[in-house]
Amino acid sequence: MKVTPETLPQVPKIRSLAVSADGGTLALVVQVLDGARFRDTFWQAAADGSSPPREVDLDGLEPSQPAYLADGSLLFCSAPPEPSPEPEARSVYLLPPGGGTPRCLLTVPGGISAMEVAPSGWVLLRAWMFPKAADLAEDAATGARRAAAGADAVLFEELETRDEGRLFGPRLPRLLRFHVDAPDTQTDLTPAAGSGLVESDQAISPDGERVVTTWKKVAPYGFRDYSLELIDGSGQRAIAVDGQFTAPAISPDGRFVVTEKLNVGTPERAERFSLWLVDLDKEEGFDLTGDFPLWTDVPFWSADSRFVYFVADERGHAPIFRVNVQTREIEKVAQGSFAAVYSGARPCASPVEDAIFGVRYSYAEVPRLVRIDGPASPGARVTTLPFYGDEVELDGVASEMTCRTKDDFEIHSHLVMPLGASAEAPVPLVLWAHGGPRGWNAQNFWLRCPYFLAERGYAVLMVNPGRSTGYGQALLQRGWSDHAAHIPDDLLAALDEAVKRPDIDAGKLAAMGHSFGGYMANWLAGRSQQFKAVIISEGVWSWELDQGLSAKPTMWEEELGDPYQNPEAWARNSPKQNLEHISTPMLILHGGKSHLVPQALQEWTDLIRHDVPAKFLFMPEEGHFLNRKPSDIVIYHQTVLAFLDHHVLGKPWVQPALLG
Repeated sequence: MKVTPETLPQVPKIRSLAVSADGGTLALVVQVLDGARFRDTFWQAAADGSSPPREVDLDGLEPSQPAYLADGSLLFCSAPPEPSPEPEARSVYLLPPGGGTPRCLLTVPGGISAMEVAPSGWVLLRAWMFPKAADLAEDAATGARRAAAGADAVLFEELETRDEGRLFGPRLPRLLRFHVDAPDTQTDLTPAAGSGLVESDQAISPDGERVVTTWKKVAPYGFRDYSLELIDGSGQRAIAVDGQFTAPAISPDGRFVVTEKLNVGTPERAERFSLWLVDLDKEEGFDLTGDFPLWTDVPFWSADSRFVYFVADERGHAPIFRVNVQTREIEKVAQGSFAAVYSGARPCASPVEDAIFGVRYSYAEVPRLVRIDGPASPGARVTTLPFYGDEVELDGVASEMTCRTKDDFEIHSHLVMPLGASAEAPVPLVLWAHGGPRGWNAQNFWLRCPYFLAERGYAVLMVNPGRSTGYGQALLQRGWSDHAAHIPDDLLAALDEAVKRPDIDAGKLAAMGHSFGGYMANWLAGRSQQFKAVIISEGVWSWELDQGLSAKPTMWEEELGDPYQNPEAWARNSPKQNLEHISTPMLILHGGKSHLVPQALQEWTDLIRHDVPAKFLFMPEEGHFLNRKPSDIVIYHQTVLAFLDHHVLGKPWVQPALLG
C-alpha cells in the first residue's frame, strides 16, 4: 500500500500502550478506519514478540486509557453500556484476566479526562462534575434538570474558558478514588477544587494511599499560580512551586515523584524545561536533570525505582535517556524518535524486567512498536515487535542534512526525495515547517506525513530551525520573543543548501506548515518571492487577534509581554505587516472547531482584498490538528496536491471530488 491521500486514513495507529504486571503482555489501543469514521480497537501482544498481536472483542466498546492490575485484569474507559443523554459521559470497565465480557464498574455523566490505576486495585479518576454536586448521583440529577429545561448556558468567572475539546463549565474536574472491589464507594479527594484541576495531570502510588496532582490557582489579572500537590491521609498540600508542572509519575517503591517542570519565560529570558524530583516522605525536591541542555519529556520509572527514563528532543530526533536518581548521571539508552506528542502512545517500562516499550518514529520507515532490552547496558538491543507496517510502501528515500545559519549556527533538516530523482530529471521541492513552537520534525509521522508528496514526485525538506527544542537553551533563546529575527532565515538557509543538489529543481519550490509552521509559512510568503505556492494550516496571521482567541489568553505574554503596555512587540511578530509584499498564491486550511478560526478569516479577507491568488479550505468539524474525520484527511491532502500541481507544476486546477 502506497501513501496517498486516500490511504493515509487506512493505516492503523497506536494511541495507547500499557504493560501487564507480569511483564508478558502489551495492551494496545489502535485507531482503525471503520467506514466513514475512526474507531478505537483493543489489541493484546506478547511482550517478547513471540506471537502476533490479536484483537480482543470488547462487545463494541471503544477503549481508552488501558491499565493492568496485579491479577492480570485490565481497566479501561469507554462509552456507557447504555445510551446516555450526556454527550461527555464515560464509564470505567474491567476486563477479567484471560478475557471475557467487560464489566462496567461506574459511569461519570460529565466525563473522565484521565484515569490512573495502581496495580493493587485503587483507581483515580479526573471526573467532570457540577461544583455543587455532592456525588455522582447528584451530579446526574443536575444534568438531567438542565437537559429537561434545554439549558446549556455557562457562567464564567475566570479568564480561561475552554480548551480544544470542551468548555470549562458548568462542570469542572475533581479527583475521585475508589477500589475495584467497591466501585460504588468513591472518595472525593478534591470537593472544592474549583478550576484548579482544569488541564491537570495526576499519579497514584502503588498502594493507593498517595495522590500527586498538578494544580492551577487563580491569580490577579487572569494569570495562574502553578503547583504540585500531594494528597494523602493528612490532607492536601503543595510540595513544589515556582514552575508549571506536568506528567507526574510516582516510583514503584512509592518514595518519589518525578514531574516535568517548565520554568516560565519572560520577554527577556526563554523558558526552560527540566525534570523535578520530590521525596514524598521529606516533601523536598530538586532539579533532577540539572544542566542537561535538551528539552526533557515523558518521564517514567524503571522497575527498581533507581532510574527515571525520559524522552528528549535532539537534533531532529527524540531518543530515550535515563537519569540515575542518586547520582543524577544521564545517559542515552535508545536512538530514534519516541516522542508521544499528538499520538498518546507514551513509552513505558516493564514492571518485572530490564525492558522498555514504545512506538519509534522515523522518516526512513513507518512508526513501529519496539522493545528495548537491557537499557542499563551500552549495547541495548532494539527489537521490532510484530504489528503493522510491512504492508506500507514508502515511495521515497529519507536522509538528513545540516547547514549553517546567517549567524553561523548549525541546524538540522530531514529530506525525503522521491524515487527517480536525478540531475537529468530534477524534482520540485516543498519546504515543510513544523509546529510548536515547542517541537521539531518527526514528532508524528502520520499527522504530517511527507510521503504523500514524495509519491507525487515532490522532494520534502523538513527543517528544524533554531527555535526547535532539540538544540539546547542557546538556540531557544535566540528565537525567543522576536520570531521573525532568525527563524524564517533559518528555513531559507536550509532551503538554499538543499537546492544545491542537482536533483532538485530550484525553480519549482513551495512552502507549507501547520500551526507555528503555518505562522512561519506566512512569514516566508512576505519575505521571499522564490516560492510558487505557500500553504498555511492553522497558522497565526496577526498576534493582535490571538490574545482573546487563545485557550490560554496569557500564555504568549510570557514571551511577547503585556499587550496593553507593549503592543509593539505583538505587532512586530505578526506576519500581517508584510501583506503588501505578498503575491505568491496561498492556500489556507482551517478547522471550524479550532480557536484560531478568526485568524484564518482575517487572513483570507486581507489576501482577497489585496488581490492575492488564494483558496480557503474550511473543515467545520475539525479541531486544531485537522485529523478527526477520515474524509477531511483525504480532502486536506488532495487539496494540497491539487494546489501544488497547479501553481508549482503548471497543471490545470482539479478540485477534489469530495468537495462537490
